[in-house]
Amino acid sequence: MSGNSTIQSLLRGLEILSVFTREKPELRLKEIVAAIGLAPSTTHRLLRTLEQMDYIVQSPENGKYRLGARSFIIGANVVTINRFVEVSLPYIAKLTAKFNVTTHMAVEQNNRVLCIEKIDPPHSIQNAKTPPRGTSHPFHLTAGGKSILAYSSPKRQQELIRTIKFVPVTPNSIVSIDKLLEELERVRLQGYSLNACESAQDIFCFATPILQKNGLPIGSISVSVDSPSYPDYAKEIIHDLKNYTNAIEESLNQIKL
Repeated sequence: MSGNSTIQSLLRGLEILSVFTREKPELRLKEIVAAIGLAPSTTHRLLRTLEQMDYIVQSPENGKYRLGARSFIIGANVVTINRFVEVSLPYIAKLTAKFNVTTHMAVEQNNRVLCIEKIDPPHSIQNAKTPPRGTSHPFHLTAGGKSILAYSSPKRQQELIRTIKFVPVTPNSIVSIDKLLEELERVRLQGYSLNACESAQDIFCFATPILQKNGLPIGSISVSVDSPSYPDYAKEIIHDLKNYTNAIEESLNQIKL
């Protein structure tokens, strides 16, 4: 299959998923055909593919199609992340203003840690050294990634660690599974993670995980400090990070996600 036809099939599949609404959760084949304007045979073939991937389910009783479990999982994840950003943003803004530092929010995506929000202090030169919003990185190279990894389920943690290639970026980078496991144990004991110039020279980063009611992480918030040595106000940063983490988790737990 050529690249163009692959993209076209993907777009058509996404178009089919968008046809289902709260008002029309179940649709017959002819209704889907009418909505997207494709031939019945093409539409049926796309539905079969989506059904195999559990994005679509066909009812054995009436033959109608509805969204499958995978579609709902993706939707729930989007809602959860949006709530995470909405609740956490004022808190990381306070950290940036108080300490004149860069702050981040991160989540797991595609076996890496994804920066979904970043706030730089005014007139900062460190923003070039810290990851911009929308970039993803290996878990062991960011404080936020370590926090998420440390509190992931044992099975998920093992799966993620297997994807890591321990290529050093700085002399301080973690270069083995054993060292990473030691670090993750330290994160769980302390309740926060530290990146000590492991992904960029002269950048210290502190992060805490944001946990759901089930104890698993939604994501993390972090503070990056541009300093050649361990910052003397690190204790205060960690104190505020933990307090804000508690406040964020409490707010999120009150929301029906």
